[in-house]
Amino acid sequence: MAEIGANIATTCAERLVDLGMKELPYLCCYNSYVEGFEREKGRLSAEVESMRKEIEEAKTRNETEVDPVVQHWLEEGDGIIHKDSKPKKWFGFCVNCFSQYSRAKELESAKKEIQTLIRQRKNFPQVAHLVGAPGMAYHSQEFLHFESRALKFERLKAEIKDEHNHMIGLQGMGGTGKTTMAKEVGQQVESKPFDKVIFTNVSTPVDEKRIRDDVAKQLGLQLEEEKKLTHAQQIWTKIANAGRVLIILDDVWEKLNLESIGIQPGFHRKGTCNILLTTRNENVCTQMDCQKRKIIHLDALPEKDALNLFLFHAIEIGQDCPDDLKKVALDIVNECGRLPVIIVAVAKTLRDWPIKEWQDSLIALRNTEPSRHKIVDEVAMRFYNSLKLSYTSLKDRKAQVLFLLCSIFPKAYEIPVELLSKIAIGIGLFGEVDKYNIARSQVNVVKNKLINSSLLLKAGKECVKMHDVIHEVALEIANNEIEVIEDSKKKLKENMKYSSCIIDDFSNCFDGRQLEVLLIWINKIGSLKVPSEFFRSMKSLKVLLLFSKIEFGRTSALSLPKSIQSLKNIKTLSLTNWELGDISVLENLQMLETLELFNCLIIELPNGVSELKTLRYLGLVHCSIERNNPFEVITRCSQLEELYYVLNEDHMLEDEEVSQITSLPEYQRYHIDGGDFSYFYSPRLDISIKKSFKPDKLQFIFSKELMKSLATRAEILKLKEDVETGQNSLIPGIVSIEHGAMCDLIKLSLTSWSEIKCLVLAENLQLKSGVNIFSKLLELQLNEVTIREICCGRYPDGFLKQLEKLELRHCRMMEARNIKDQLLFSAEMHIKGRGIINRGESG
Repeated sequence: MAEIGANIATTCAERLVDLGMKELPYLCCYNSYVEGFEREKGRLSAEVESMRKEIEEAKTRNETEVDPVVQHWLEEGDGIIHKDSKPKKWFGFCVNCFSQYSRAKELESAKKEIQTLIRQRKNFPQVAHLVGAPGMAYHSQEFLHFESRALKFERLKAEIKDEHNHMIGLQGMGGTGKTTMAKEVGQQVESKPFDKVIFTNVSTPVDEKRIRDDVAKQLGLQLEEEKKLTHAQQIWTKIANAGRVLIILDDVWEKLNLESIGIQPGFHRKGTCNILLTTRNENVCTQMDCQKRKIIHLDALPEKDALNLFLFHAIEIGQDCPDDLKKVALDIVNECGRLPVIIVAVAKTLRDWPIKEWQDSLIALRNTEPSRHKIVDEVAMRFYNSLKLSYTSLKDRKAQVLFLLCSIFPKAYEIPVELLSKIAIGIGLFGEVDKYNIARSQVNVVKNKLINSSLLLKAGKECVKMHDVIHEVALEIANNEIEVIEDSKKKLKENMKYSSCIIDDFSNCFDGRQLEVLLIWINKIGSLKVPSEFFRSMKSLKVLLLFSKIEFGRTSALSLPKSIQSLKNIKTLSLTNWELGDISVLENLQMLETLELFNCLIIELPNGVSELKTLRYLGLVHCSIERNNPFEVITRCSQLEELYYVLNEDHMLEDEEVSQITSLPEYQRYHIDGGDFSYFYSPRLDISIKKSFKPDKLQFIFSKELMKSLATRAEILKLKEDVETGQNSLIPGIVSIEHGAMCDLIKLSLTSWSEIKCLVLAENLQLKSGVNIFSKLLELQLNEVTIREICCGRYPDGFLKQLEKLELRHCRMMEARNIKDQLLFSAEMHIKGRGIINRGESG
């Protein structure tokens, strides 16, 4: 037995010696591992730089969507390039031998990863792809086919399909339905015979830059600032290689210089470019070289179609209309000029009203009344009277004021509902509402009422706009209270209540004592002087929005003029694309409720902002902040209800000695995103999301308890890089289960977490009945996370029951079998390529 024991001991000793000899180089030859790693890192750095140049070249071909595999390769490469080869310190003084040994092993492993990445680099067939551009479905709206217009509709479609017809005109007075017909025809010919159909609103005055940007967007073209080709040439190059293209130019008021936009009708190398323009003026068709027989005229509807359109919107579907009601309805549509846009608005106003009120409305329509412009044209008077009836019949002062507020924007302007809310809240339209988000919800209710009345139209995502005829009538109804100046050479009138203007500079001071709302778009590029007296007379101003129209960068205003402190009643202040510097003058605006800075440069967020007792909304989005920690001021704004701190360039937060923030108010809404600032990226906030937390570089200035609080309440949560929590689970290790853990979370993304073993450690939770975890989660993204299981233990109530998308990248510890076991709760889930799992899609 003793001999057997001796043999075992000898064998173990030999194995230990062999193991020691293998591991000894990591300790003794540490410097050689460092040198080898740095050498390979240099090679990888060159490959990453080469890849980025390929991506930039792809952009010139309009291939702007980077392949996900390539994007991940870049992220992995950047991660290794930024890896530090120095060993950790022991108590901050001497090198720990064990740490040096451990780091040498890490560097050897990283060196092998680099070699693998360099091999992968050679196997990418394509670095980027064309981005899909929005089609005519984006512009679609309700279209009713009228018997009287069937021949004109088919003729228009046939003329458009003829490749020799390069310029076609659709002419008719305002409100006849030109835009609606053009959109419907465009939608029907979009896939055949045309390869691409583009719709853009022209309006007046003509803004060529906006039109170019709109056309480029629909072509999927990213306009580049380069000397070789102008933006117009880039657009034409794209059109010339896009096959058959139809461009619909809507609401043209004057002859356009198509060449300066980038449009050249006719045959080109790989197809044709055809133009359909809609206009009120037949002379425009002639000036734009539309042949006489290629101009299609759209008149008012005949009585039969006009009556049917009215009854379609005024009578509940399936109900008969008595003859006496039809007779009144026929008189009403004749008073509306038999114009579709007017008929629909009036019909929705009178929907399901008794015949007595229809008769009273008819009397009101026939009772012509003078307007501020003393309309003498009979058709224009009918416009006015019909829409004034719809406006008056709202019987809701808030809806009427919101309707008029929409008219202060330029024609065809797509108005973000969130911006409309800030203006409405600023003028106190909803009184002294306790909560900002409650006031916003009331704006949405009233906005929907206006849409349902056809006084407003839906436009884009979370936007509305006015039909140009309704816009004109709204300004008439406002009766000397609203002025919209779209020509920078005109001066602002005095004694207006609401004004908006496009100007080149602030040289024209005026008496604005009656002004409550002022919207200014600045065309100036470069530095701009704001006269110190410009705002001096605006004692009643409640809302001020200053937009610089500069495409990239900011317009320099040196600093806000001292006269802005005279705005004692200002409640909403929004500044976009300004180089401001010192903004300490804002400390004097004691009535301020909403402060929004978008793409602005400031020296610091002034301490006095925390003393603004009425401030409820603070937005710092895509701004450069040169000194001090803005969160030291924000944390003292105890009255704040909503905070938007997104993608800012905050220099002081890069300092390792910046003080840590331990608490913030419990906001009703917050969007906190510490991602990197980029001059070429303008973030758009999704206002449908109440709470979004993506701390990134900000996570190191937030205490663990504050991180926990913000993460627990978020609807969107994105955590990147190792956070030294010492916890092996997200719940309950990092996020509390009190009041339902992450019960509102709809999107979760975790990247590079080496400590975490599972998302939910359910076996250690004392889960009460009704406590939900991830019950609303729609998307789950895990990238380089060492989890083995999504949930350890019994599933909580409603766990992942609404999950639609699961994306796993480089989660090597989680085997495919484990994934399937974790997803047994949903038979509709199927594995899709590249680790993406979508509900209802086959693999």
